[in-house]
Amino acid sequence: MGLNSGPAAAGNIGSEHYLQYATLGDVTNVASRVCGVARAGEVVLSESTRARPKKSPWLLTPLPPPRVKGKDEPLTLHRVEWEASSG
Repeated sequence: MGLNSGPAAAGNIGSEHYLQYATLGDVTNVASRVCGVARAGEVVLSESTRARPKKSPWLLTPLPPPRVKGKDEPLTLHRVEWEASSG
């Protein structure tokens, strides 16, 4: 799972024959790129999401900055370190 934060346009898009709820904008595109970096079972945060809480309740590991389509600079990403409970 990849998470990114910021303003986005959201709403119903389509026609009377086909309507779907969607988000648009750079924030949505970056979120898709962050999802593409995350491997199965991982949660990866963009820098804008990491910076939202003053102190993270999770242990975060910085990832090597990937270059992604549509961005001049590589992304700053962090993996959430968590253990699934054994229930």
